Amino acid sequence: MLTKLKEEFAYYTREESRANYSRKNEVFIEYLEKECGVNEKNFREILSSIGTDKILDSIQFYVHNYGIKYKSTVDNYITALKSFFIFLSNNYSINNSTFDSSKETLNLDNMIREKIIQLELNTTEMKEAISEKEFNDLLKECDLAIKNYDEYSYSKDTNRHKSKTSYFLSAVMIKLVMFTGIKNKVILTINKRDYDYDLNKIKINGNWINLPDGLSYDMKKYFKIRKEILAFNNVPDYDDKPLFIKPYGDSIPKSNLSSTVYKVMNNVIGTSEGERLSKYVIMNHIEAGMDILEIINLTTFSIETCMNCREQLNIKLDNDRNRYINTRLRTSKLYELL
Repeated sequence: MLTKLKEEFAYYTREESRANYSRKNEVFIEYLEKECGVNEKNFREILSSIGTDKILDSIQFYVHNYGIKYKSTVDNYITALKSFFIFLSNNYSINNSTFDSSKETLNLDNMIREKIIQLELNTTEMKEAISEKEFNDLLKECDLAIKNYDEYSYSKDTNRHKSKTSYFLSAVMIKLVMFTGIKNKVILTINKRDYDYDLNKIKINGNWINLPDGLSYDMKKYFKIRKEILAFNNVPDYDDKPLFIKPYGDSIPKSNLSSTVYKVMNNVIGTSEGERLSKYVIMNHIEAGMDILEIINLTTFSIETCMNCREQLNIKLDNDRNRYINTRLRTSKLYELL
């Protein structure tokens, strides 16, 4: 039944929060099983009676067992927990006064703040990485936007804001972020001379990076379109000119950098917060074995952001590892014998 609850809660949760909430909920169920003796027979009684003391204890369990260092991770854990108890109330009539009463919830929130201070967690505000599905959906849309734009598209883009061209330019920049994880401001530092058309390389923060085949093709296409845009608008080009430009050939201003770069992402997943995409990429860099200091050098994100990414990755890997081990153990003949 507990497995069913976890699966149904995942289905109940909004898609953009599903992976994050599911991981947090798994930790809470793990706490209930190991520390509260919850099982298939008593889960209703325990879930309806669990109080503030047990919620605080579950936070300590989470922090100590998963090496949590950031307040934001605990905040997300509590948000997922509140959502889980709303789900239990709406779907299983399992009501818990700690979460059903605004007075009790306020008291819980105050005690959580004290617990966070006691545990000496880092209070730096952190954004959640996008989910794997969001990443894949975004990649699909970027590929489509690039594929559908050709050398004749610019002259046909008669919209005053050059909407189709803006979408194409956004798709190319986003794909570069999807490969490197660079911070928004880094995009403005890449000049024309930093891109080697023949060798399929790009220099970012002093690092020459070989582009993968797909992105290499996209960049070559972009470079040709860029030349056409500048020529069409009589904008001079030179080596020190920014590599990435706006639809009329002008430079991208800092004031609307996010909305310009992440136009496609905003359309696909409803946000233009590039940090959420970058954190997903950084987590993949860490998983691939890239050193944290090298990631900082490449992306210019802070040590706090990169360590938070490692924390989130460790939580994910620990849960994946636990599922794998338990699945293998259940299929062993020893499971039946014992």
